[in-house]
Amino acid sequence: MYSIAKVKAVSLRVYMLIGLVLASWLPLGVFAYWAYSTVAEREVAAVREQHVTLARQLTLSLDRYARDVESTFRIVGQQMTIALAQDAEGPVLRQFGYAPLRELLWNVGFRRLCIIDRDVTVVADRCLSSRDVTAVMPMASYAVTTELLDKAENDASMVAWTGVAAGTDGMPALFLVQAIGHERYVLGELGTGYIIEAQNRIQFRKTGHAAVVDRSGRLLAHPKPEWVAERKDISVLKPIKAMMAGESGTIEFFSPATKQDMMAAYTVVPSTGWGVMVPQVAAEVQEGAQGVLSVGIILGLATMAATGALIWWASRRIEAGVQPIIQAAQRISKGNLSARISTLPGFIPAEQRHIARAFNRMATRLERAITRQVMMHEEAQQAEAHDRAKSELMAHVSHEFRTPLNAIIGFSEVMSREMFGAIENRRYIEYATTIRQSGEHLLDLVNDVLEISRSDLEKKPLELEWIDLAALTREAVALVSAAHERNSHVRHLAVAPNLPRVHVDERLFRQILINLLDNAEKYTPDGGRVDVDLALTVEGTVTISVADNGIGMSPEGLESAMVPFGRGTDPMVRQRVGTGLGLSVVGSIIERHGAEMRFDSAKGEGTTVTVTVPASMVDNGQVRAAAD
Repeated sequence: MYSIAKVKAVSLRVYMLIGLVLASWLPLGVFAYWAYSTVAEREVAAVREQHVTLARQLTLSLDRYARDVESTFRIVGQQMTIALAQDAEGPVLRQFGYAPLRELLWNVGFRRLCIIDRDVTVVADRCLSSRDVTAVMPMASYAVTTELLDKAENDASMVAWTGVAAGTDGMPALFLVQAIGHERYVLGELGTGYIIEAQNRIQFRKTGHAAVVDRSGRLLAHPKPEWVAERKDISVLKPIKAMMAGESGTIEFFSPATKQDMMAAYTVVPSTGWGVMVPQVAAEVQEGAQGVLSVGIILGLATMAATGALIWWASRRIEAGVQPIIQAAQRISKGNLSARISTLPGFIPAEQRHIARAFNRMATRLERAITRQVMMHEEAQQAEAHDRAKSELMAHVSHEFRTPLNAIIGFSEVMSREMFGAIENRRYIEYATTIRQSGEHLLDLVNDVLEISRSDLEKKPLELEWIDLAALTREAVALVSAAHERNSHVRHLAVAPNLPRVHVDERLFRQILINLLDNAEKYTPDGGRVDVDLALTVEGTVTISVADNGIGMSPEGLESAMVPFGRGTDPMVRQRVGTGLGLSVVGSIIERHGAEMRFDSAKGEGTTVTVTVPASMVDNGQVRAAAD
């Protein structure tokens, strides 16, 4: 059996001559139809490729623009938030002098940014216009819903986009929202000028154009300005439905507006979900093939000789136009990814030039894709190696920490129980008990660090049970006091009478108490005071308050302390030994329980941390029974 490479190929012009001789008796119409079909298929293929390429290029441009818009929104919004925090009373934004920021807003298409509250009301005069710093847009024009605010508040790092809506000037606009605190948001109004400008650059032939829609199928950009102004809903069209479902591709569909069949390529902008469609009237695509059909009929009617000569010449032209493509494809198949079709002979069909250009674009994308794949493969190998190293390190740390800790816990328990004989001095038994409790706590800390490293802290379910919070607090105070026995602090524990039980995870709440008490002891100088108060509020909630008169924290230091491994920049904090995990772990545990934590701290005056257990987790029936 012979392979294809060993069979001598017959040239294209020989095949065409043989076919002409064999088919000379066939009706002229069959020959004309064949020519028409061949050219029509090539034309359709070339047009589809062109549509797909234009749609992808416009999609990439809009995706980069959307990312630039988000970056600008975050930067300016952050500056406005900082200014608001620094001067909550004065007209901060009028004092900005932020001409560069306003210019930046204008360059990317923003009309203005404002800080708003939950009722979609501007907070004081916290509104920065890209042209007029004093302008405040009428809030009735804001296209912001409660669902959008909830979405932004659920993920403070996310920028939420609206669909196209009426702006403050009545023109189409997009709104961006990001949460910056409790029921506070940054809201930006973005014009659609760039999107329209990008869409207007795509016009070809008579009817070829581009259209851009938002996630709900309303027009952002279209050749008909009146449709854009009214934000026309075209979601009933097949390609729009496909884009709204996240699909990309090519399609033929009937357009009710033009009452004609259309061909279109469609894609989705990844960052925003906008849809990009590049349509063209299907009949226009066939115009080139119609011309070929007419020429074929005329030439066929002239004479068979003239037709033969023309076919001979045309076949040579086709072959001459195909050869550069074949040669470039062969070079690519041998590994030369930079091979391209640089020149083509004259007098070849326009379709072959389209194919040559499409081939070059395809080769460029192939080269980029292969290069990107190689880079991704290398990055994946590096990531895999790092992951293996991390796994090995965590396994080693787990073994090295837990083995001696288990020994400490076991031996201290043996001593506290006097299993090998009585201990005369009872203080040694107290020390052994404290050592065991401290070892168990340290083992819990090691487990927490390992859980944080594995990102499993949020996945582990809570082990809720009804506990005596007063007893748990006394245990934590005794444990921390023993660990800080050398500190000459005044310690006071106040427990409200008839304090009810709470429904929490005992181990994690012990962790909260120990971490807060340990911080208070650690950052309170000798001679200071640490107070712990357990109280029941009239709302039925239970509060745990840990107060000290130590070094205190600035707002910046508190923000840093809430980040894992963050310890702030205060030299007095840096002098104390610590990992920076205490408050971040406490915050995570409190959030998982649905509780709340409040800080009252001033540098040099001390810190008070109040944890509020919600009424839904308090056994208030116990209080009512005691009152009766």
